[in-house]
Amino acid sequence: MFEAIVENGENNPKTYKLIFDLRGEGALPTLKVEKPNVWLDDKFILKFAKTRCDKAMIMPILLKNDG
Repeated sequence: MFEAIVENGENNPKTYKLIFDLRGEGALPTLKVEKPNVWLDDKFILKFAKTRCDKAMIMPILLKNDG
């Protein structure tokens, strides 16, 4: 289970948290984050522009299975 929480964001269950599952079959997957390539310590950072309420912004995440 992958989970990301928006720092300093509103405490709105629809907008402050991103959750999804990662699954693989066969050998254990070895996932590498290709994009975004902005890192702080051991965490990657998604830098979204300011967005008005009830609007959306999309930023792709590229994962690569090196396993």
